[in-house]
Amino acid sequence: MSSYNIRQNLYSLVLACNIATGCTGTQAELQQKMDDGLQPSINDLGIGAWNVVWGPAVWKLHPDETYTAADHIWFVARGADAHNGSNATYVIAIAGLAAKSGANWAEVLNTAQVVDFDAFCKDAGSPPVAAAPESLGPQNPYIALGIANGVYRLLNAASAGQGTALAQFLEDIPCDSRVIFTGQSLGGTLSSTLALAVLQGGTLKNVSPDKVLVYSVSSGTSGNRPFADLFAKSFPLISVGENPYEVWNANIWNKYDIVPRFWNTGSVEEQNMRAIPTGV
Repeated sequence: MSSYNIRQNLYSLVLACNIATGCTGTQAELQQKMDDGLQPSINDLGIGAWNVVWGPAVWKLHPDETYTAADHIWFVARGADAHNGSNATYVIAIAGLAAKSGANWAEVLNTAQVVDFDAFCKDAGSPPVAAAPESLGPQNPYIALGIANGVYRLLNAASAGQGTALAQFLEDIPCDSRVIFTGQSLGGTLSSTLALAVLQGGTLKNVSPDKVLVYSVSSGTSGNRPFADLFAKSFPLISVGENPYEVWNANIWNKYDIVPRFWNTGSVEEQNMRAIPTGV
């Protein structure tokens, strides 16, 4: 067993997921990089026995472009002895924003249109549709159309290796397992939203809801207050250690990080744009 705790394991898996985010090439070329490098990278991290069981999946909106990065990279790893007794832990790791990915920037910045989250969860196998402005109600949970597009792609794009989509894989996870969604930056935003979507939509039909956890790092905001309240109700904060990062179902951020504060320009909450230190 690794000397690292499970949250350190998770961050290491996220680092491995990002090994090709700085690379450019066609989807097939970047897929090959991940196929060749992911499992060896995980093995070299010293975090114990984590095996890739689905993916890695590499997706590009324009798969034949050679001068852009992958729009999404994600995989599922299984740890047979990952601080969960004798039961397996499955980790869905999602790469962060790639600077040379136009689709990534569109997902981050496309907030002018929103998607009804409840309707999206009921039919996450279909591309999300922006809600008509006249239909919006302040009591309903909504997420940004850009983030909804990202979640849809993560759930439905097929893995080159297995030929199946993540949604299909999640449906078959054994009932005694623990499932953790994790990612950093855009990957963190997508991981928390994806977790709630599959929980609400019944995709994780075999797994008890209390065995589904989120560990997002430096993630932005997906939706409105009713969406945040729904997430907090579905994934209550769990503190499990003395260190601040030893929690479940929370966004891990620091005072210098712009991403978790990006959409908060107010001054009431600590996590806002105006609270970022400007001196060195």
